[in-house]
Amino acid sequence: MRGLKDKVTNVAGAGPGNIGGATAVRLAQEGAKVIAADLDEAAAQAVVDEISAAVDKDGLAVHEGAFSVAGSCAVRDWKINSAARLP
Repeated sequence: MRGLKDKVTNVAGAGPGNIGGATAVRLAQEGAKVIAADLDEAAAQAVVDEISAAVDKDGLAVHEGAFSVAGSCAVRDWKINSAARLP
């Protein structure tokens, strides 16, 4: 993944230990500005904390629910939905 520097990406389902969280971290490592969204706000915060520790940047936003955070950035280059409810 190249060419992602300063691209704004919304990752729904960005919890630790799942594909959304891993995707959010990887995008940030490649220079993207990541919006971590999850129904579990603490899970999204954990991913933002992981990004902040691994990459020299801050997460853009952590919010409960993907749709409530979507309006907080004027420009979004990518939207990734990896959200799911598993039994």
